[in-house]
Amino acid sequence: MRTTYFQEFILWVRVTFNPCYWFQNTKQSKEWDKQLRSRMSANYKLTVNPTGHVISLGKVEVWVSNYPYAFGSDYLSALEHLPSRRTRLLLKQFLKEHAPDLKID
Repeated sequence: MRTTYFQEFILWVRVTFNPCYWFQNTKQSKEWDKQLRSRMSANYKLTVNPTGHVISLGKVEVWVSNYPYAFGSDYLSALEHLPSRRTRLLLKQFLKEHAPDLKID
């Protein structure tokens, strides 16, 4: 999933000026951010858990509830970490395109 400079700028504006992105449950991880972005752009097989709270991108499970506070965290990792706020926005957009029936709350 590639983004243009203009799209990156719009994401930055949305994250910077929207208070819902100012608070989150855990710390961000650059490594997890890179891994999640690469999985979205490499088109790994997307599977939605029956509960609707977890998706799988290949063998990696991602928590997709509690938007934006815990949204995008690595579900099976013992270490709790989040992707960047921009990546969470991209993940939300990715899910709207690839899993339109999934409710994101």
